[in-house]
Order: sequence, then C-alpha cells, then structure tokens
Amino acid sequence: MADYDLEALSLPELKKMQKDIAKAISTFEARQKAEARTKVEAVAREMGYSLTELVGTDSKPKRTPAAPKYQHPEGCCHVNALHIAGSLIWV
Repeated sequence: MADYDLEALSLPELKKMQKDIAKAISTFEARQKAEARTKVEAVAREMGYSLTELVGTDSKPKRTPAAPKYQHPEGCCHVNALHIAGSLIWV
C-alpha cells in the first residue's frame, strides 16, 4: 500500500482521494464476489462443468403474487373519503 504525505496534498487532491476511497469502499463487496465467482467458474470449467450445472439456475425463484389482505368487498375502487386541499371529506 502506498504511503501518502497528506499534508503535502492540495484541497482538490484530498477531495478527489476522499471520493475515490468512498467509491472503493462501496464497491468492495461486489468486487470480492465477482472475483470469487470467476475463480469458482474456472474450477468448474477445469472439471468439465459449468457453474449453473453445479449450483442450479442463476435467477431467483419466481414468487406468485399474494392475495390482498385488506380489500373493500365492493372492489378496489370504492372510495369513501376524498382528499381535497389537505383535508379529508367523507362521502
């Protein structure tokens, strides 16, 4: 790791370094996962398999939409209150 004399840097250089460090921190986990995936794919290829053959599909399982818990018996478009100019008017 490089040693920096922070006292010798100008304000724009320090701000750029701060921005670069924040970006590196925020993307660290994604970079580590990508590197691990690349290594695992290489090992699988060496053994004659693809990664998807070994672990299944890449996509998340599909969910079916849940039934609504709270719905007016006459349908979803029944309105018993109007919101006008910041106040509710019951109809």
